[in-house]
Amino acid sequence: MDMPVMRSLPQNIEAEQSVLGSMIIDRAAIARAAEALTAEDFYRDSHKVIFSAIVEMSQKDMPVDMVTLIERLNAMNKLESAGGITYISEISTSVPSTANLKSYIDIVTEKSTLRKLIRASNEIIEESYERQDDVEHVVDSAEKKIFDIAEKRSTSDFEALSTVLERGFLEIERL
Repeated sequence: MDMPVMRSLPQNIEAEQSVLGSMIIDRAAIARAAEALTAEDFYRDSHKVIFSAIVEMSQKDMPVDMVTLIERLNAMNKLESAGGITYISEISTSVPSTANLKSYIDIVTEKSTLRKLIRASNEIIEESYERQDDVEHVVDSAEKKIFDIAEKRSTSDFEALSTVLERGFLEIERL
């Protein structure tokens, strides 16, 4: 009998680190990342903690940089769960430029979508075995799970509000 193949869920740690590093070094990157991602889109739990802290700090108009982020995480007793001071400083210094932020965000989003599809597929398989007497419900549930994932993906086709506003303000200034 063949042994089941153990696979890790789709993820790209370097892309996640690049998104977080960009957010630490560039305030505009925070808005761009927060519009496209949620904490749950990150694979590593430490990245979820860091992302949530940065977004929260930004929403409260607190300055975000390596020092203030470390201080905030420490005050929240989440510094160790975020990877510690060394890890956060590595993330913030590993990104030379935020120029490729959209690509990093796209990679994180794609990997997150694949993980969601895998989880939904496993739930559909389990439900198919457990509810063989209610096929209609299983099909409806499967459709809903897949539709919810696809719906999240299609909304990312819209342009970020910050980009539209910035372009609008530049046009107003020009006029």
